[in-house]
Amino acid sequence: MMKRLRGAALFALFAAAMIAGLASRTMIAASAAQPSPSPTPTPVPTPFMELALIPNGTWQVIIQDKDIQYSKMTLKADGASVTGTWSPDKKSNYYLAGARDGNRLKLDIHTSNAADAPVVGKLEATLDGIADMFGTITLNGVEKPFQGAQHSRVPPPVDTSSPNPGQQPGGANPGGAGYPGGGGYPPH
Repeated sequence: MMKRLRGAALFALFAAAMIAGLASRTMIAASAAQPSPSPTPTPVPTPFMELALIPNGTWQVIIQDKDIQYSKMTLKADGASVTGTWSPDKKSNYYLAGARDGNRLKLDIHTSNAADAPVVGKLEATLDGIADMFGTITLNGVEKPFQGAQHSRVPPPVDTSSPNPGQQPGGANPGGAGYPGGGGYPPH
């Protein structure tokens, strides 16, 4: 009988040790999963603009031909309808009229703003983000790829490398660190 009691006691002791070990593992895992109180950097927000407003404004256009050609295009959106002008060079000025369907633009190119002006070409483009577009311009039967940008819409980069935002890096103040005779330079 003593052997049985001793065996049962050992089994109970072993079971209690196993339960205690499992409980401590759970406690360690739970404490490891707790978030640390250290600050997290806030990501820079992505600029947003309603899709209907993106075509509006002046676009810098680059036509990718054997020689790169720079030009200016001004667009105005009114709902899905888009109108504007395009000046491929100093002598030419074309009128644009068409529509936006989602992020796609399809515009006819006219020689004048008159209702009966002939169509001399077309522009098909994809709006990419808030400040870019790309596609093709076909003028007098010649199709060329292009890209357009509105650089004024792109926000400046955020400088997070400087410990003192708005100040010269490295304490570069006249007579200070970073200047001859200042800290970091041997005396004259």
